[in-house]
Amino acid sequence: MSIKATKPKHILELTAQEKQKFLDSFDTILSDCDGVVWLLLEGIPNAGQAINLLKNEGKNYKFISNNSMRTDEQYLQKFKETGVQNVKKEDLVYPVKAIVKHINQNFPQQPCLVLGSKAFNATLRENGVNVKTVVTPPNIELEDLPALIKPTDKVAAVIFDIHVNMTFVELALAQQYLMHKDCQLIVGAFDGSIPISKNFSTLGPAGVIKILAETCHKEIQLFGKPGHFLGQYLLQHFHIDQPKRVLFIGDNLDMDIKFGLNLGFQTLFVLSGAHSMEDMLAKPLESQPDFYADSMGDFLQFFNDLKENMSYQLKSTDFLNNLTLEEKQNFLDSFDLVFCDCDGVIWQNFYDEISGSSDAVKYLRNIGKHVAFVTNNSIISTKDQLSKFASCGLEIEENDLIHPAKTICEFLKMENFEGLILCFASRVFKEHLRENGFQIVEEDERFIKNGSLSDLYHAIYTQEEVHAVIIDVDFNLTAWKLMRAQVHLKNPQCLFIAGAADPQIPFGGNELIGPGAYIKIVEEANQCKAKIFGKPGVELGELLFKIFNIENPERVLMLGDSLKSDIQFGKMCGFQTLLVLTGGTKPDDLDSLLTEENKPDYIIERLADLNDFI
Repeated sequence: MSIKATKPKHILELTAQEKQKFLDSFDTILSDCDGVVWLLLEGIPNAGQAINLLKNEGKNYKFISNNSMRTDEQYLQKFKETGVQNVKKEDLVYPVKAIVKHINQNFPQQPCLVLGSKAFNATLRENGVNVKTVVTPPNIELEDLPALIKPTDKVAAVIFDIHVNMTFVELALAQQYLMHKDCQLIVGAFDGSIPISKNFSTLGPAGVIKILAETCHKEIQLFGKPGHFLGQYLLQHFHIDQPKRVLFIGDNLDMDIKFGLNLGFQTLFVLSGAHSMEDMLAKPLESQPDFYADSMGDFLQFFNDLKENMSYQLKSTDFLNNLTLEEKQNFLDSFDLVFCDCDGVIWQNFYDEISGSSDAVKYLRNIGKHVAFVTNNSIISTKDQLSKFASCGLEIEENDLIHPAKTICEFLKMENFEGLILCFASRVFKEHLRENGFQIVEEDERFIKNGSLSDLYHAIYTQEEVHAVIIDVDFNLTAWKLMRAQVHLKNPQCLFIAGAADPQIPFGGNELIGPGAYIKIVEEANQCKAKIFGKPGVELGELLFKIFNIENPERVLMLGDSLKSDIQFGKMCGFQTLLVLTGGTKPDDLDSLLTEENKPDYIIERLADLNDFI
């Protein structure tokens, strides 16, 4: 466990940027129930609503309680009453579930003496555990005691949990069984106190269990928080492999926060249950939580603060139609060169023209603006793209159409590149390279027969001396091709070049895996970075500056529908940016997707709105 360097921060005292960073830092939430979602006799205001808000943010919300006095059905009913939506049995972990697994794996069918609640015992029995309990008669006298506390058979374990009806006879009999060296002491809940209502807690089972363990010289096998056994159980049960991406929420510093810290989780302490602010500050710094809140209800204000901050950010982004006449004229006078995306701005998926967009381009040209088109689409040939513009009523010079195959050729010519290229891209992309005089490896499109290692070896280790590897959209890409690219790129003189680097590409109304995912795989495998000549690549930006002789980037307007590919690219280059809402970004996306890196200077609902601009 690492030593904490800072004191806990209240989630409402974080700055807007810190709030967003905190929210983005975890995917899974593991939350206690008693003292966090509810108290034994009353609810905790707004806890259910807060949990639902976190779920709506895409958080994987699970519940880890030390309370085995409820069955799954009783828990689900309690969540329903609290207003927590869509909780399933699989989302619940409490000690008896971990104990069941341990017993059935280590001593199935062997009797165990159980001191627990009715629900605890029932869960054990339902899952095949051989449960032995003690019936204590009334009005016991001294002479009755020897027969009552004498073991009658052998038990594999004595199992303790919260048991409000625990008697002297049960404890004394448990002690006798535990004197046997092979008898295990298994414990569920080990809480020192249990929160009943806001200002009242009662004794938990920890005190009695400690005394028993000491008198019998037994090691406690703890299956409740903060025990190791429960930790291992939930890591497996919820398939957790990145602890730092988990937030553990609890009200008990000794049970919840200690448990979360031991497992490497982030921790959030709420003041609505067992422990207070004074208790937290009295702990050593390394035992304090990462964050704290008065209660789960604070998340309502937390999300409201984020929303207000995003609204503020949106206010600092001007919707063009809301500008005054003078502001509109100032906007038009502020740029000379326009880089315009195609898909989502001029047309949808190449085929369907977006009404009025072509007229808006003509308007910009008529008032003296140089309009060039920058697309990540090299699947369609330059000739076919120019024909598509013509069908929309736009005559475009070939020099004003920029796409990755073209920019990569420009780069290679500037570098006086000579040599063989291994290219994973479309047929059209490869043809463009050949037409510009570059030599491409003639690929074998075969699959590796029968998974033969011999065939795989000969496919990826070749005699050809490759000087550049290029990746763009390739619908015939296979794993062995990426392996071959990795082998060639082990040569430090071999260039690694990428065209479109989109992590996803639109297709048929859906989003498919894009070339960015494969580029990243090769980058990580070879510990190298690709030169990216599609948006939002730095290398593309540098090339555009050269091709269009850009001296003042502030006199350039980047116009597109994608916050990442277009707007983030434009901001990176120092251009002004204009987002249109007819493509990849919709009005409902603005609150959730805008960041400092991709916040546009201006927004317009559709490019056609420029036609009636002034």
